[in-house]
Amino acid sequence: MGGSKGLGAIRWRPYRQGWPSSDAPRESILLSLPDGLPAPGMGLPPVLPWWGVRSADCWLYTEWATGEVELYDQVADQWMLQNRANDPTFNGPRQMMARQLETHRAAS
Repeated sequence: MGGSKGLGAIRWRPYRQGWPSSDAPRESILLSLPDGLPAPGMGLPPVLPWWGVRSADCWLYTEWATGEVELYDQVADQWMLQNRANDPTFNGPRQMMARQLETHRAAS
């Protein structure tokens, strides 16, 4: 792949309430690409660093190195076409997922 890191560069880590000492059911998974990826060629831009968390029920929350934030309800919007991060109706889930992401990042 011409020097690219490939999908193996994506990191994930399960989060449990009280983790790592608890055997409680998984509440969310941390996903990250903290180093980004180089441009794959053919005029395509590099993949920027990002950090995200996916809840066990439906939410996917992502923070990009650019400051952009994404929030998707993966049950109602499985193709992730409606970013709810800036919709005030979804402030509760956004804040909850942002806290979970911060918890994951602090533990990494």
